[in-house]
Amino acid sequence: MIRTDSILPLLAAGMTLLFLLAGWLFYDYGWVVMRFPLLAGALTIGAALPQLLRQRREPVEPGPPPGRGHDGGVAAEFSQYLAIAAILPAVWILGFVFGSALFLLGFLRWRGTGWGPAAAMAAGTALFLHGVFVQLLRLQLHTGVLG
Repeated sequence: MIRTDSILPLLAAGMTLLFLLAGWLFYDYGWVVMRFPLLAGALTIGAALPQLLRQRREPVEPGPPPGRGHDGGVAAEFSQYLAIAAILPAVWILGFVFGSALFLLGFLRWRGTGWGPAAAMAAGTALFLHGVFVQLLRLQLHTGVLG
């Protein structure tokens, strides 16, 4: 049985490993290109593993984890992870900058944030992503299937 507290670190480590293997085997990137993803991936996996090991040593207690109350249990927590996964189609359809901003707007509204702060955070995120990655670093980010 996988504890619900272990899902996010496992997903982070698994997705990082998957992307690293895809870049190395499928896209045939050289080691010079893969230097930063390997370092970032190692740091991500290195941050997830201690948490997983710490959770494996703790006894599993029945009921919801402490501090969460009775919020619906595993189904409610799993729906939150599915909501986070909604960024993938948003980025694929609208592109990295606008998809990320729209996802953030929707996610913040879903979590109960008001329209004003959610819209401000989404607009700030879009401006930051465009300013840093497109303008400053001159990266060609995915523009989406509609862009």
